[in-house]
Amino acid sequence: PRRRRDPSLWIPTSRSPKVLSEILDARTRNLIADAGISDYVLSNSMVSDAIAMVAEDRNVNKILNTLFEEEGSEIYLRPASGYLPPNAELSFFDVAAILRNREAPEVLLGFRADGEHSAVVNPPDKGEKRTWAEHDMLVVLAED
Repeated sequence: PRRRRDPSLWIPTSRSPKVLSEILDARTRNLIADAGISDYVLSNSMVSDAIAMVAEDRNVNKILNTLFEEEGSEIYLRPASGYLPPNAELSFFDVAAILRNREAPEVLLGFRADGEHSAVVNPPDKGEKRTWAEHDMLVVLAED
C-alpha cells in the first residue's frame, strides 16, 4: 500500500502549479505561441545548441558535463577569499576561468558583494574588472 504524506507538513502556497511541456518538433513552437503558452522546453533544440557550443569552444564541454551530470553538482555561496588573492582586480570572466580550471572544476554563476543582501547572477558587465573584496561571496555550481 502507498503511504500518504501528512497534509500538516505541506507548505501552503498562493501559486498554482505550472505545467511544463516538452516540444520535440520546432514547428509546434508557433502553435504554442499562438495559444499564449510560454512554459515549454524545446528539447531537440537544446541538444543541437549544446553540440554547437562544444563545437565552437571545447571548454564548454566541461561546463555542460558539470551542469547535466546525474549526481554531485549543487549551487553554493562560497567566500571569494577561497579562490582569489585579497583585493584582486579581475573581471567576472577572469574569475570564471579560475574556477573552471581548478582540479575539481566549478561554474561561476554570480557573486554577492561584501555588505550587499542579494547576489548578482549572470552579471551584464562580465568583462569589466572589479576589485574582489575578502568577504565577497561567489555563487558557484560545484560538488561538495
